[in-house]
Amino acid sequence: MWKENVVSEEALAHLLTEHDYLVTYPMDVYRLQYTIPPGKEFEFFIESEGYYLEWMREEWLPSQDLKAARAIFRSPHRYLKSMAPAYKRQEPEMENIFWNSRYTKN
Repeated sequence: MWKENVVSEEALAHLLTEHDYLVTYPMDVYRLQYTIPPGKEFEFFIESEGYYLEWMREEWLPSQDLKAARAIFRSPHRYLKSMAPAYKRQEPEMENIFWNSRYTKN
């Protein structure tokens, strides 16, 4: 396993330990190389499990709504109740939008 074109034995050890995790940070890039035995046909399934956390995207900044932010802090229950109908209208499509969205780094 390589990180920044250097073999990372430590990162590989995390991946090979059953109850361990490889924690990565923004801008981390790892490259894995697999050796496939010759002469057989294989079907591959790569599974990953983890969490994605991003506090802010530049694309969201223009849509700031300070009036809504004040309403959330003043009365969270009332604000969420007022937003529920709009959420229910969009909810059926949200899962599809999420799974088909991509965020790429330029």
